[in-house]
Amino acid sequence: MTKIKLKDEKGTEFEVDISLLKELGKKVVEKNWRADKNGIYFHVDNYGDIIKSSDTEHRYDDYRYNTLNYTKTEKESEAKGELQLAIGEVTRAINEANGDWEADWGDRDENKHYIYYCYDNDKFISGSNSHTNHGQQLPYMKTKGITTKIIEDYQPQLKLIYGK
Repeated sequence: MTKIKLKDEKGTEFEVDISLLKELGKKVVEKNWRADKNGIYFHVDNYGDIIKSSDTEHRYDDYRYNTLNYTKTEKESEAKGELQLAIGEVTRAINEANGDWEADWGDRDENKHYIYYCYDNDKFISGSNSHTNHGQQLPYMKTKGITTKIIEDYQPQLKLIYGK
């Protein structure tokens, strides 16, 4: 086992197994994978079709990469396309149910309702808060009744969105 010495931001020295650093580096590179110049990647086009493209480092390649519409395999792009459709469908249903209501984060007495997945109970649950925006993928909802209805009507889409 080969170790190297590193220093943290305070200057404290510590040793790290180089094989662990290499493994971590592989995971970071894989998560942020980008094809080599002229290498192949896949993306979802404006019609929902999966397209095989060559990365010429043009601004459209950069845009697809930066907006996460850029994958190593056709299957990954299909999954991303299905996820985006699910998010769109559920978001439209929430927006319709909310009407003209928008969360007022300055009003601490107003509950903002959301959906979360509880691993202990293996189900989707309605939650609410009045002052903390969790930055989730779906809009907040005006009432618990809306979250309950969305959970009832959109199980398959919610499973995709929450990775279940």
